[in-house]
Amino acid sequence: MESSKEKNNSDYVYSAQRISTNWIAIVPFLFMKNNTPEITYNCDKNWWGSTPEGITNTVKYAKKNHIKTFLKPHFWVENVGWAGELSFSQKGWITWEENYTKHILYLATLANSLKIDMLCIGVELKSSVAKRAKFWSQLIPKIKNVYSGKLTYASNWDNYSQVPFWDQLDYIGIDAYFPLSQQKNPSKKTLLQKWKYHSKEINRFSIKNNKQILFTEMGYRSTNKCAGNQWEIENRNDTTEINMASQINAYNALFETFWQKNWFAGGFIWEWHTSDNNAGGIQNSNYTPQHKPSEKIIKQWFDIYQ
Repeated sequence: MESSKEKNNSDYVYSAQRISTNWIAIVPFLFMKNNTPEITYNCDKNWWGSTPEGITNTVKYAKKNHIKTFLKPHFWVENVGWAGELSFSQKGWITWEENYTKHILYLATLANSLKIDMLCIGVELKSSVAKRAKFWSQLIPKIKNVYSGKLTYASNWDNYSQVPFWDQLDYIGIDAYFPLSQQKNPSKKTLLQKWKYHSKEINRFSIKNNKQILFTEMGYRSTNKCAGNQWEIENRNDTTEINMASQINAYNALFETFWQKNWFAGGFIWEWHTSDNNAGGIQNSNYTPQHKPSEKIIKQWFDIYQ
């Protein structure tokens, strides 16, 4: 979900029903300045949909339409974007952890009061998990003291096997941007073949930990090379790159590989915008499948679980 400046997120909920979704992710952003451990939330930078009022409004409409909710707080690091490579001194880490604990417990308490079905305790915080594993193991019981729903963590695709606290959570969460092919428009057959290795490894990890796999993010841009190193094309808006067929092939291969496996819990599409009328379309090269041919593909697979 993209946060909205509009004081009504009913459009997000209603438009998502078009693809037969039975869950939505609500994604409030926490903000940081690069190289500083301070964290801000519910501030002037937040669009209304990221605020407690906006989250409450969205949950209300979701419940009214029998859709389950997943609260997934993200970070945005100014002038950097990704929070996976945070690096602080010992003192800085302690300050960051104190700040993060305050904000995640606030959101967990809000989630519990709204009866949100699942909470993500963090998103792609790769360096923090690697360097400060004890913090996370101690944080999870604190979250459980204020929140009674299901818990997961959204690991980056390349380090889910290195997260040490899956035993404390309900699902193994993966942001599934696995690079499969650098071809401009690989066929579904090619992508299915490329998925085989990753699928086997993920399955083994699921069995080892006795946990289902949840793709906390899954998605592809409607561009050439969308099934490759996606982070390399994320900031490009070159319309000459638009390729709807590539997005369709990538989604079809993903769903065909995972969707009916008993060790796979499901996944959340990245991304679905709140203002549906202005989102996506065949001239749009970004991730959203809204008003693109891939919408029909997603609906066909989502219909399996209805």
